[in-house]
Amino acid sequence: MDGFTNARLLELAGKVAGLRSPSFDTAVTSMKYQDFVDSAEKVFAAAGHYNGHEGPGTPTAEIDGYRIPVKYSGLLYKPDLFDQYLTKVISSVA
Repeated sequence: MDGFTNARLLELAGKVAGLRSPSFDTAVTSMKYQDFVDSAEKVFAAAGHYNGHEGPGTPTAEIDGYRIPVKYSGLLYKPDLFDQYLTKVISSVA
């Protein structure tokens, strides 16, 4: 586990109102969802490259089957620039 010990995860969870509970704490300490996490990591790693684009990454956005390249993912946080980018993508696909 990359530095996220159970204690650290529970500490972080304590910062989210209403998240901590006995069942939540037990799920963390027993690693109840470890199989799910391992499976999700394998799927993520297998996704690799898609339509010639590097990825996936965080954030990943896909619109009508077109994945926005990682180098442009910063546009997702800038509505005006993202709108301009979408307009170019749509016009080049149409």
